[in-house]
Amino acid sequence: MKNLFALLSFILFINCSPSEKLESQNFSESIKQEDLKKYLTYLASDELGGREPGEEGIELAAEYIKEKYISLGLRPIMDDGNSYFQEFTMHEKGRRKPFTKPMFLYDEDDRERHDYGYINTSNVIGMIEGTTYKNEYIVISAHYDHLGSRGSKIFYGADDNGSGVSALIEIAEAFSIAAKKEMQPKRNIVFVCFSAEEKGLIGSRYFVENAPIPIKHVVANLNIDMIGRNDNNSVHVIGSSIETSELDDIIKEANRKSVRLHLDYSMDSGQTPSSIFMRSDQYNFAKYGVPAVFFYGGHHSDYHKTSDTIDKIKFEILQKRSKLIFHTAWELATMDNRIDSEVN
Repeated sequence: MKNLFALLSFILFINCSPSEKLESQNFSESIKQEDLKKYLTYLASDELGGREPGEEGIELAAEYIKEKYISLGLRPIMDDGNSYFQEFTMHEKGRRKPFTKPMFLYDEDDRERHDYGYINTSNVIGMIEGTTYKNEYIVISAHYDHLGSRGSKIFYGADDNGSGVSALIEIAEAFSIAAKKEMQPKRNIVFVCFSAEEKGLIGSRYFVENAPIPIKHVVANLNIDMIGRNDNNSVHVIGSSIETSELDDIIKEANRKSVRLHLDYSMDSGQTPSSIFMRSDQYNFAKYGVPAVFFYGGHHSDYHKTSDTIDKIKFEILQKRSKLIFHTAWELATMDNRIDSEVN
């Protein structure tokens, strides 16, 4: 019995060894359920009306995200560092040209004759500067648009993708706190909230085709979309090994040393019936050979319905998934050697 007790004590010591604790652990404690709920309460409110591109609600959401960036000390990188908005014009019905064709080429004379079909919208971008590898970037992204409203019916988009935007803001705060304590990342961290994902991944495609940073210097893209539902202590990890297995290894190690979620790879092949990897913004990064991963909470019956409301969100699992993404980003941003990819 004495030997058994000694063995159990040794195992406990090993599992709790200080060397197992992530450097980022203390900063991740700033990712709180009450803050996630506060952001999401506004993003999925009646006032924002479903956040459809071209409508007032999405402009209010963009301003809200910008103000959060400012309060956290993220700096703008658009227009010589003076703007947080990457503005673009799109047709109100979206654009779905083949990827081999430029996306925003159109006949200017024709547009002048048919201007009623075009709308303006923006990606919202902020950055925390790195200290060592100043020409390398980690992009953390989430789309902030949704389906808008139809008459009196509002498509609130609480999970899709208010949950992802709320997580992104909390992750930005954790990095901001670290930077203020002289624990800045070695690489730049770019936070992007994309518009017009629901119209055909337009915002992310515009970003990579008109990147304000050299796309070949993007080390990885961590994309967050619908991580607030299905409270089963797991998260879908999709596409993490498509460009390099190193990204997946980092996710697994960060998870093992922190929240210990079940990492679900059942949708990881990219060949599922719904081709899920092609249906969110990381796909546009992967097209350029950038290692990219889609963090996803899974499908539910309220998807793209007016019933996707904040009362359905599971804030405990939203917090855990947000922490995992933060720890992954921290490892990518502080490691000495960047992970391999086709664009290196």
